[in-house]
Amino acid sequence: MAMAAAVAQEVSERWPFAVARLRVSLAGPLSRSGSWESAVREVTLGLSGIVDGDEASRADSALALQSRMMAIRLGGRKLVAFHPARDMHFRQDALSDWVDCLRVEAVSAKGDVLGSVERVL
Repeated sequence: MAMAAAVAQEVSERWPFAVARLRVSLAGPLSRSGSWESAVREVTLGLSGIVDGDEASRADSALALQSRMMAIRLGGRKLVAFHPARDMHFRQDALSDWVDCLRVEAVSAKGDVLGSVERVL
């Protein structure tokens, strides 16, 4: 969660008004673990600005918003389009045997990729 929250903060600072949608890629052992449901939950909550220790009702509220509107509040603020089934991908690449990697692409309302932010666990 904390890694996704840090990415959300950076995306918010780099493209505060231009980002309209997020696309997420996860690579590494996490992508092969079979526990995708928990990974989706952790990343969704982190992108929403929710980290470990936040109250459960806030997490439930964020997940309900994501499910109902296919959107999240990026860093707890700006509403951006995001739905895991459409916008989250698990990949296996050359580095995937030894590293977990989270990559988030910021996409404009016109569909242009503004840039990306990546973190390695």
